[in-house]
Amino acid sequence: MPHSNLFARAALFMRVVFTASLPFMGATLTAAAPASAEDSRLSGFADAVSLPVTAQDIVIETESAIYAIKTIALRGTSMTNADLAALLDPKTQLSLADRFSKLSASEVFIPELTVTAKSTPVQKVAYQNVKFSDVQQGKAATADIEATHFSVADAREESIEGSYGTIHAQGLDLALASRVMTETREDESEPLKVLYDNFSMEGFRINVIGQEPISMTIGKVTGRDVKARTFAIHPSDLQSTAGDRVKFAALTQDLFTSIEMEDMVANDIELKSRSDGRPFYLSLAKMSMSKLGKAKIADIDFGSLFMKVQGSGVKVDDIDFKSVDFQKSRNLPVKAPSDKTESEMSGGDPESGDSSQLAALVPSVSQFIVNKAAISLDEDKRAVETTKPDFLVDHFELDDGLVTDTKPLQATVTLDHFTLDLQSVRDADLRPFIEMGYSKLDLSAKIAMAWNADTKELDIQDVSISGVDMGAVKVTGVIDNISKDFFSGDSTAMQAAALGALVKKVEIRIDNGGLFDKAMALQAKTQKQSIDTVKQSYVTAAAIGIPAMLDNRPASKIIGAALAKFVANPKTFHLIAIAADGLGAADFALVKEPAALLDALDIKATANE
Repeated sequence: MPHSNLFARAALFMRVVFTASLPFMGATLTAAAPASAEDSRLSGFADAVSLPVTAQDIVIETESAIYAIKTIALRGTSMTNADLAALLDPKTQLSLADRFSKLSASEVFIPELTVTAKSTPVQKVAYQNVKFSDVQQGKAATADIEATHFSVADAREESIEGSYGTIHAQGLDLALASRVMTETREDESEPLKVLYDNFSMEGFRINVIGQEPISMTIGKVTGRDVKARTFAIHPSDLQSTAGDRVKFAALTQDLFTSIEMEDMVANDIELKSRSDGRPFYLSLAKMSMSKLGKAKIADIDFGSLFMKVQGSGVKVDDIDFKSVDFQKSRNLPVKAPSDKTESEMSGGDPESGDSSQLAALVPSVSQFIVNKAAISLDEDKRAVETTKPDFLVDHFELDDGLVTDTKPLQATVTLDHFTLDLQSVRDADLRPFIEMGYSKLDLSAKIAMAWNADTKELDIQDVSISGVDMGAVKVTGVIDNISKDFFSGDSTAMQAAALGALVKKVEIRIDNGGLFDKAMALQAKTQKQSIDTVKQSYVTAAAIGIPAMLDNRPASKIIGAALAKFVANPKTFHLIAIAADGLGAADFALVKEPAALLDALDIKATANE
């Protein structure tokens, strides 16, 4: 899918979900309409017999939408029909927020509210049985909507339709909701205020109908402690971001800083789509977010994920992102999208976009965790729900791996028990393992490093891989003169930084856990020789061949002797190479004889110690 179409679809989705999922905000816009009211002389009688104060056939036409209400009824209010008519009079000089602050009633009921957006594509939202209870000066103790249906007619022969079931909220500020939906922020220091105490939505579904159809359903969504303020971008301008990645980035950044939420949970999510004739399916038992605000999210968790693409599938018990921080986004100026095109903003190719704006949407993550992942391939059209997946990952963890500022950096990547069923994978490179007697590979790996901006030193604490019934290899080291450009993400800057790096220490440790023995046995079988004969040939090659290749320098003899001892009785091998002044790219490029590099190193090598 072209990038412009992708961003256009994303912008359209944001607009649809934003409008339809904040129905109480949409409902508050009815205050902009004129209304036909009963004669005010009847209001005293209505109060005496507990009849509601009503208005009928309300039609609102604003700059961005048309709103239609058949009937609105207020109970338990001191307002008269004339007061209600005045409240709904579009000629009043009072703002919506001011008008709602005057609203008090035990109940406000709207049987049907229809909103038609003035936009292309045309969006319609219909709310049924909207009720606000115990409204005091524009704040409702509870708010309920029985059902919601929305649709979008797209001129590109793609349309969207969907619905919500029951929606419930407590502690709704109608005045604030009306401001968020109809006004823009003039003061960047405007504080966020409580919009809902809590909310729940059930039975969400959305369908995109067209050449690349998409359908999504959500069983239930709940959230609490929702705060908001007006946006720098008017909600009616959401669709203007379609196809323009610069405006889309500005919109997203505005949302990051204008909404806060203590937590949100969505259950029973299901997504189906088809692109280029290829089906895609995703289900998620639970998704949760906690402490969303100020361009940060404390935790995003996905539970029981299943994904299927053309028969191949992935199952994951848990995916967790901790301390998600859109830190660069907070440093961008908050302003409405300019009228400049994406090409003008980027200085050329519209496909390139404004890289600084888009890069600001890439977050740092303090921890990324995947637990219990299973991958099944469908090379032979087997059922993906097989009880014996092709790949398994017990645990994957990335700690601080995406933080690339000037502060000291500690990054760790851990992979526990990546299991590969050798019988189900057709790969010639893996056949030797089968011939050695392995039915599966069970591998674990780790990368741990620390960078200090003050000393410009990168400490390679652990680069290791191990296998069950195989053994382990671990590499550590120290690299000096590493600047922050090495982590910048800019390929040119990274290459320049790498050329200036100096390797000062490398340490290698090998622990045999069975792989060397099986490899020797396989080679002896292949060559029709005894294992002892094969071993002796390798011992000779290590003790004599390695020094000969390296000009018989003292360091080469140390390495050769240790390797010969290891091959004879493979248990452990340990090598330490230290360059007091460091070795850089120039040293490797200018040296005429590779063996000469050994003269710049202090070498220690041992075996079986």
